[in-house]
Amino acid sequence: MERGLRVAGWGLAVVLAALFAINFAKSPVEARKLALDRQIGGIAPEDVQYDSTPKVNFERLEEAIGNKKAIWRELVEAPPPPPPAPKKVEAPDMPRMLHAVVPSLRSQIGRGESLKIRISTPEKPRGVFMGLGEIVNGCVIKEIRDDAVVFALDANGRTYEYVVERR
Repeated sequence: MERGLRVAGWGLAVVLAALFAINFAKSPVEARKLALDRQIGGIAPEDVQYDSTPKVNFERLEEAIGNKKAIWRELVEAPPPPPPAPKKVEAPDMPRMLHAVVPSLRSQIGRGESLKIRISTPEKPRGVFMGLGEIVNGCVIKEIRDDAVVFALDANGRTYEYVVERR
């Protein structure tokens, strides 16, 4: 049984090798290449001469065209220069404005919208109880969180926000 399979395998390999050799010998690409080589071999080179003298009198054309001012005028007028760029407006320096503001983590009164916390400033080091909407150093208290206070400042047509941690 094993010997029969081995013989059949070798037989198949020989048949495939024979088919490969036949296909290689009768390659249509190779036949086409030989035919083209024969056709190209029968072509003889010819001498070709070109007349390189210009048949146009460029000096006369330049003289005729160069003197016509209407040709050199712009077809479309140049657009006006762009308007100057708006001056860059810098954002307010809220960290500098609120650098000495210390919202207290423990001192607070009320709940929800009526919540007030103690906020210490250089002018009032002991602190003052303040709630939403009150102004500290030019900034409005926008939100009071458990761990921080959000300050807002309207400037340059925008609203800027800055968060200060409660301590």
